[in-house]
Amino acid sequence: MYVGGGFFVILCLLYWLFNFFYIISLLVFSWHLFSKNKERALYLNK
Repeated sequence: MYVGGGFFVILCLLYWLFNFFYIISLLVFSWHLFSKNKERALYLNK
């Protein structure tokens, strides 16, 4: 029972870490696209 509980806790931690990194990578990717589009818009507006 205790070993199973520990394994479940490790799985939850891995799942949380995976979601955390996934959200961060999505934020970085969207920010990169936004900054690139903003630079392109500034360049086109000149």
